[in-house]
Amino acid sequence: MQWPLHLTRRDGGPLKEEIERGLAPLIGRPLWDAGRAGAMLWLHLGDRRMRTDVQLGRRETGEYALHVSCPWRLVGPEGLVVASGDLFTPADPLADLEDFEWDVPGANWCDVRLQAFVAATAEAPLAVTAVSADELGSLRLFLADEFVLDVFPDSSPAPYVESEFWRLLQPGSGAPHFVVGSEGIARVPEA
Repeated sequence: MQWPLHLTRRDGGPLKEEIERGLAPLIGRPLWDAGRAGAMLWLHLGDRRMRTDVQLGRRETGEYALHVSCPWRLVGPEGLVVASGDLFTPADPLADLEDFEWDVPGANWCDVRLQAFVAATAEAPLAVTAVSADELGSLRLFLADEFVLDVFPDSSPAPYVESEFWRLLQPGSGAPHFVVGSEGIARVPEA
């Protein structure tokens, strides 16, 4: 068996250039909100838009949203700000680790740190200054003031299951989602 050194698009081309082209519209757009749904990180970038969702009702979204389903970290000039592993650290230092329910909103350190970051940058949201990617589906969003969001896939391709690493979407626009996973890149119609 020959092991692939990198993923390729479904049509056989390399990921790096296509990912960087897919992320390029984020350059210059501010990151103004962040949170999570389960273990998935979501980020809202660009202009604020109101939309009506059948399940969630009327809500504010970004012109773009990035949904991350693999490990990630946000690094600032002083070091690590928040990372996906913080989901499993209680926000309450007195919490019993045996009974800790990480998925309860606000119960984990990730929620606390994300909320603090959003609050600290609310007056002047940090804009994306550059993007980079690699052949494995990793991405880096460089933000103003020396902040960087790193996203790094952590599952290898298996012939019987596909893992989604992350997706970039334009909520409510009807544009297809730009999805990167263990099988490469796909453009998925908006549901």
